[in-house]
Amino acid sequence: MDKPRILLKITIVTALISVALNFLIIPKDGLLSPFGIQGPTGAAVTGVLTALIWFFGLRIAAKKYAGLTILQSHTPRHIIASLGMGVVLYLLGFRTPFFSVIHWYHLIVLFGIGLIIYLGILFLLKEFDKQDFDFFVNILRPKKMLKYVKSELKDEMKKSK
Repeated sequence: MDKPRILLKITIVTALISVALNFLIIPKDGLLSPFGIQGPTGAAVTGVLTALIWFFGLRIAAKKYAGLTILQSHTPRHIIASLGMGVVLYLLGFRTPFFSVIHWYHLIVLFGIGLIIYLGILFLLKEFDKQDFDFFVNILRPKKMLKYVKSELKDEMKKSK
């Protein structure tokens, strides 16, 4: 759309909201501390809220300037997959004896489990298929990814002529 100022405005507003939320939620006597949300948990909540504000800011701008719908048909599927992954990771991380203390190397394991759960749910919801899987596997192969980028650029140059 060639409107970088819109993205800049949304990003600045979101950053300011994030800073304000950090001051309100992260401290021990913060806004949500009566509910046990403070410190690292407060930072996580702030991160999620900031991401949601940024997402919906971009979607509202896309609706205004490009006529796109705010929530497309695939968005709820990704929300469901995210929530499912989040619940399972929460239960694994905080409600089971497997990770009584979470060390940095546990995060790698939890990341892998989370990715499998997320993509598995998307597969069940018919949002992720073999073509998507092949695309992501090719990302892990730099030569194939470079070939893909070159072909996309060539196609784009042909369209612009």
